[in-house]
Amino acid sequence: MKITFFSALALTQANANNSPDLHDVPITKRMLDAMEKNSTGSDFSSLKWLEYEACMAMVSAEFDFDLLESTDALFSGFLQWGRTNGTGVTEPPQPTEDGADQWDQPQNYLEHFPSHVAPNDDNLPGASETLVVQPCNYNSNVAYYESARSLCNSARYRDFSMPSSTVLLLAASFTSLGTGSAFFHGSGTQLGNRIDNAPIGQIALTAHQVAVSSLRSNDVVASCRSQEDIDEKVTQNGTDVIARFNHIFADNDITAWDQAILDLGETFQSDYKVTFSCIVTTIARIVLPERVGTVLLKFLCTVFGFEQDKIDFLFNEFDAQLQTLLVEKTEEIGEISGDDKKLLLKHGLGVLLKIGYAMFWQEELFVGPWLTSTHANEIGAFLQPFVNVLADKMTGYEHPPMVRTGHDIYPNCKVCRRQEPHSKWHEQSSVGMIDLVYLTDDVDILLRSGKLGPASTFTAEDLLTDQIESFLDTDEATCLVNGAALGISCIAELWFGKDAFQEFKCDSSNTPPASCLKDHIASHSTPTSQIISMCVQKNNPASSDEIWDAEIFSSCMVDALPTSKGDFWRFLQFALK
Repeated sequence: MKITFFSALALTQANANNSPDLHDVPITKRMLDAMEKNSTGSDFSSLKWLEYEACMAMVSAEFDFDLLESTDALFSGFLQWGRTNGTGVTEPPQPTEDGADQWDQPQNYLEHFPSHVAPNDDNLPGASETLVVQPCNYNSNVAYYESARSLCNSARYRDFSMPSSTVLLLAASFTSLGTGSAFFHGSGTQLGNRIDNAPIGQIALTAHQVAVSSLRSNDVVASCRSQEDIDEKVTQNGTDVIARFNHIFADNDITAWDQAILDLGETFQSDYKVTFSCIVTTIARIVLPERVGTVLLKFLCTVFGFEQDKIDFLFNEFDAQLQTLLVEKTEEIGEISGDDKKLLLKHGLGVLLKIGYAMFWQEELFVGPWLTSTHANEIGAFLQPFVNVLADKMTGYEHPPMVRTGHDIYPNCKVCRRQEPHSKWHEQSSVGMIDLVYLTDDVDILLRSGKLGPASTFTAEDLLTDQIESFLDTDEATCLVNGAALGISCIAELWFGKDAFQEFKCDSSNTPPASCLKDHIASHSTPTSQIISMCVQKNNPASSDEIWDAEIFSSCMVDALPTSKGDFWRFLQFALK
């Protein structure tokens, strides 16, 4: 594996040094160059590209598809779809012609500043004819390439329980997600939307199957699908789906992609929200007594707005069969210690913190006034690295500084993350989903060996139950059951005072985000405001670009938590210990 990686890196370095002809430069690199030039006037980082290309070469060396070829085909298809108005035919149709997947269809995302991929077609045929309709939401998908690179590096040095081939396929899926989501946010087309959503489902399913891989074979539990679906449809595992997905783009004309993705989606649980719920259910059943786990899972179903048919599947089919398998596993490996249960819960909460903060800016589940507030977006961007480092303290998972802090993680990130909510979703979910992969690997380790961490004296399993039940009785939990948007606004009022998101009045052009946040929350007397205000004043960075600010802030938060009198903060303190 190491030889493959370094050989690919040496080859790409040699190509770079020899200044290859334009036709030898992958279209993906040329698209990244155009993206960077539109933002800064420069080419995309050659060093980053060499690492991305080396990661793709690692994947391609292991499987029967060429990941770079697939990615190039996706970007080529994006340009073809753009210059033919969503038909793929040689001559662009009229805008009203039937059958066209019209460019720039109405979307629910706030950003809409169409600009051309490039001013001319010298490097990219069709670039001057193709509009990128959401530039920041388009650029920010490069964060998923960073996730892929992290997984490729992890395949070399991290001691995974899952096979290294699975890690590399997940890296391929993150790469596809980055390109597919760029296709969607660049085009606003139905085809783009399908390419965007499919890899998330593939990542979720593969991660879930890692978590339950040591349990006795059970189709419902392994596939996270109902028995009726299994009986009626072909069912594939996540790794096979990832490989087939990458074949679609290089092996087929773009006019065949939409149906091919739909057909592939029939072979696995493509609704990633259902698959995420299967992962959460698995962890809850390992960590918590049945009664408390059921209460928590029903609470989460309410918070995330699950439809009744999904709730019925989760509890009546998946959960019922999962519990039987876990009883069998306990007979095999013995009772899992309270210490290991707490450690897994702690890791799970850290992952939930990252993904939950990402969903806060997704513009889908949680929709509220903070999305349109200029100052709330600026504060949200400022807090991103703090959320990541705080979560990393809970999980212990290691990430490069660029991933943890977002420093230069995608073209124009300093501007985009401060003005566009969905760009924050891309960046935050990219690192949150890596942690989800690590978390499900932890579950696999625990279920195979009966141990996750070193032995300790922690045996009070009832303490876990007490802490979960205490959390469910908090004002924050009560807020959340009121519905997604109302729940977030309710929590904001609890923590920062009434009309919290509307009261950020400072002029960010003259006032650094840290000072803006400090001045705002210092004017409120809630326990949360007092804690955060103290830590911001202690840190007092000059700007959000100082990449180590997060370490100081999060350490202060951890130290300050015992001074809070709220049940929610006591629960967080318990998780961090």
